[in-house]
Amino acid sequence: MPFIQRTVEPKYLSRRPLDKSVGDDLDAVTNCTLVEALKQLASLVVYADEIFTDLTAQVRVVQQRSERLKTTIVRVDSAVNKLNAKDVVVRKFLGFLSDERAA
Repeated sequence: MPFIQRTVEPKYLSRRPLDKSVGDDLDAVTNCTLVEALKQLASLVVYADEIFTDLTAQVRVVQQRSERLKTTIVRVDSAVNKLNAKDVVVRKFLGFLSDERAA
């Protein structure tokens, strides 16, 4: 089950008692529903802004980590390019170690 982080309000658009002073019930229901729909859209816009703000912060963190990783890769690459395989001393292979593992 996903964890609910945000709830768009109002949930129910037309569930409120009608004002008896309004003459036409259909107009009253239509107006109330329209107002509640606009409130719901406003709530949705606020949550969308929060989501994109959080997403922007996460993307910045990923970008910073990527830059650090790129710097490390460039540093390691330059260190590897400076190495000369002919300068490295290679020790003689000890054959008795492989005989013990085979037995």
